[in-house]
Amino acid sequence: MGLRSKMLVKDVMSNPVVTIDENASANRVAVLMDKDDLGCVIVTNKDGKPLGIITERDLVVRVLAKNKMPDVFKASEVMTSPLITIEPDATISDAARRMSRLNIRRLGVLYKGQVAGLLSSKDILGVVPELIEIIQERARIESGDRASEEGVSEGVGTGEEEEEVAVEVSVKAIIINGKKYLKSETNMLYDPETQDEVGIYEPATNSIKALPVESDDELCEDEYESDN
Repeated sequence: MGLRSKMLVKDVMSNPVVTIDENASANRVAVLMDKDDLGCVIVTNKDGKPLGIITERDLVVRVLAKNKMPDVFKASEVMTSPLITIEPDATISDAARRMSRLNIRRLGVLYKGQVAGLLSSKDILGVVPELIEIIQERARIESGDRASEEGVSEGVGTGEEEEEVAVEVSVKAIIINGKKYLKSETNMLYDPETQDEVGIYEPATNSIKALPVESDDELCEDEYESDN
């Protein structure tokens, strides 16, 4: 068996996921997020089906900014819905494409109708160096195999099929003003050391544009790092 060159969502996702009932108050949501140091929680119904997600920004924009009493607001009234999901056996390339297509930065991981984990663009970016190493190692092995084929008779094999290479790296290294950044397919720039977003790439001027005010799809920062 060759090197495993396909990384799946279940290899990268954050779990376990903290959930809260749709009828819980916004105040209870805030207490839970503060207690467990969370950036977001998943909202579910009584059967455990995911309905949406609540981020810190949701609480600020939909409760605090409107001077509403958090005790009278239900989680279902504050959440961003629906929760966009993906299967645990999907590749991270598929996940990155879905995030890019829908302009979101996190996906719920759904298994048999239940939330099994949470995947953010930051999770994906964190494994890019490992993917690059896998690709490079596989390329070295295949290069050595091709070099040795001349001395091997046709029809001789190990009986094992070679594993398909199916990795698509969704970010590229780029140099701006002498400093290295990682650029996604959507021109988002990240610090290669911390994987934090630093701005938006302007290809016409090879410069960095400041990040706009984030929407309700704000990335859950440091999701469940303490559990991993």
